[in-house]
Amino acid sequence: KDEWGQFLPIHFKAYGEYKLPVQIYASIPGIAIFGLNELGVRITPVLYGTLTVLLLFFLVRAFQNTAIGLLAAFLLAISPWHIQLTRASFESSFSVFWVVMGIWFLVKGFSNKQWFIWSMIPFAISIFTYNSARIFTPLFLFAILIIYRKILFKYKKALITSIVLFLSLLVPLTPFLLSGERSARYKLVSITDDPGLLPRINENRGHSKLPQPLPRIVHNKITYVVFYFTENYLAHFTIGFLFLTGAPHKQHHVQGIGELYLFQLPLVLLGMYILFKRKQNHKGIILPWLLIAFIPVSITNDSIPHALRTAVAAPVYQLVSAIGAFEIYLWTAQKRWFAPAGLIALIIIVISLVPYLTNHYNIYPIKDSRD
Repeated sequence: KDEWGQFLPIHFKAYGEYKLPVQIYASIPGIAIFGLNELGVRITPVLYGTLTVLLLFFLVRAFQNTAIGLLAAFLLAISPWHIQLTRASFESSFSVFWVVMGIWFLVKGFSNKQWFIWSMIPFAISIFTYNSARIFTPLFLFAILIIYRKILFKYKKALITSIVLFLSLLVPLTPFLLSGERSARYKLVSITDDPGLLPRINENRGHSKLPQPLPRIVHNKITYVVFYFTENYLAHFTIGFLFLTGAPHKQHHVQGIGELYLFQLPLVLLGMYILFKRKQNHKGIILPWLLIAFIPVSITNDSIPHALRTAVAAPVYQLVSAIGAFEIYLWTAQKRWFAPAGLIALIIIVISLVPYLTNHYNIYPIKDSRD
């Protein structure tokens, strides 16, 4: 039972919201074995954070190759985005574990259709892990269904079984969706429930010099929500957020460094170029993964850009970076410049990693501890 006397609840009542169950239940074995202490609480994120790195390797190897898989896994293992959120035991990082597992199973499904069915289990679990996954996962699966419809419709039995299994696993959500609990967290952070939205609209209508009825057409709830959504969405693709300063919320990110290392900027650009210009296996999975990852956070109004609510994008950026890095490797190997290029790459990684780790372990706990 929880603190409110509820037996095995699907949602845990908290301060002004309801917590999802997977992270809470997954923490029980560690606490039972090691006690209610730092090790007992943190052993669970240590395990799934490490396993996410391994899962990303298997996923990338499944539709690229072993070398790109190793590069992607290495980049995720040293990623400030991944390290910060897993060390702090945030639910979002656990949902990333399930999403990566689900996508790996999904990719395997193109070779063996039974894996399509198995992929529905981790995808469904992700929805019970973190709120952003409740939007990301269904949208991602719908995008995959549309993009790969010609292939998936050839396996109608497996496709129908997968959909039925996925929906069946979500049945426990039904009471929650029909109750007021559903909107508790949403109303706290949503752009549509911002108490200042309507006053701003009315104020701008009053100050508008446009002839009637244009002020009402230009300044209304729909246009403002679309504007704020677009602004929030694009804020997560800026150089500052990704490579220079990262997220402003100090609990979610060590300040003064991007969510990705600066040396990844050319790798991401090169990787994206390769994805668009060349025939890449499962490009239809990588791009929707990246683009849909920032939709859930865009309907919120606090701490934009936000690292926690977009954690599911971290692995795909490492994947794209790895594709770019592998292309550089092929080019340098062809020119017989691999040895000096490899040494330069190692120096750049060390120069990037040491300041981050110094900040993370020595400066950040003191400077930003109050936040």
